Amino acid sequence: MDCDFYRTHRGHHVQKSVTEICYRYLLQIATTAIYLIYREYNAAASPAALTVDRVMAEAIRTVQLREDVREQNGWVPVTDIDAEVLDRLESEDDDTAEGLTTETPLEEFPDVRRESPLIDVDLSAHDDTVVARLTDEGEDVATPETGDVRSAGGSEHDSLLFDLEAALTKCGFSVEILEQDGSEQPDGTATHPNYNGEFALEAETTTPNRPAKVLQNLKRAQEDDRIPLFVVRPGEESLAHSARRLERMLESPVRELADGTEQLYNMDELVTFGDGATALGGVTAVRPSTDESTRTVWKREGDERVLSDGDTEFIRTPSSTALSKDSIPAYYSFDRETDQYTVYEQGETTVYETRDA
Repeated sequence: MDCDFYRTHRGHHVQKSVTEICYRYLLQIATTAIYLIYREYNAAASPAALTVDRVMAEAIRTVQLREDVREQNGWVPVTDIDAEVLDRLESEDDDTAEGLTTETPLEEFPDVRRESPLIDVDLSAHDDTVVARLTDEGEDVATPETGDVRSAGGSEHDSLLFDLEAALTKCGFSVEILEQDGSEQPDGTATHPNYNGEFALEAETTTPNRPAKVLQNLKRAQEDDRIPLFVVRPGEESLAHSARRLERMLESPVRELADGTEQLYNMDELVTFGDGATALGGVTAVRPSTDESTRTVWKREGDERVLSDGDTEFIRTPSSTALSKDSIPAYYSFDRETDQYTVYEQGETTVYETRDA
């Protein structure tokens, strides 16, 4: 019998037939079964795989940032969410998308939202449009991972990075925060439809005190053909001082001394040849030990590079010529079998039992 049935939703009476309700109920059961199998299959294949609902959860977070309702996990229209999902699927490469493509029917998105444990769905109390927000589980999934390695920074760094993400997203940027795993990569990347190229994001909380790190980040962005964007938190005078210091580093990557000498910033990495002393056939540069200082100072005088400890000069080489084993004071290798260090210095060879000897 095809009789009429009424239900009330927020004071609105909606007429449905029993036949239609039964049909939709059976369709929902079938969709749920297929969708759960889909989620379980992807989870088994790769715990980090992007499923449709994960992409949708990340899209919800982005739309919330754009609408400035992220902090309260506000409701946002599903039309905006779906548009963001499609943009993300179009931008993902084959390896990352895990088989998800723009051929995924838009008609399936409502089923994904309804069945996903990451997403809450409701009708807007203002205009009866469908809206969505994140569940607690969705919050955990959608929040970018920054990593726990040393290069990832601490909570202050993460806070600045998330504030930067929010500010750029409101301005129409698409922002991706990258999980730091020890490899050479920026804190995040950003693109904008009105700008050509990709921005490399660097949230600076401690590196203004480490000029070499700042210059490494600049060099990496240039090598990757990205536009470097260095950011410090605005506000107090001490923070403004950090911004000015960072600006000076980027304008002139040397320290000008009172006598006109240009002192270069030391990098974190050692000077190595053939992958360094611990590699087969490799060596690492060293300088003679002096009683006066443990400092290693590189200066630029005219067309020459000068290595000293601040007082004693060790070498002087042309700035236009790359360093070689023949141009440095000494270098050493490490033998894993004997656990010994061998230092080579101007034709002399000395073997040490420890690195500090």
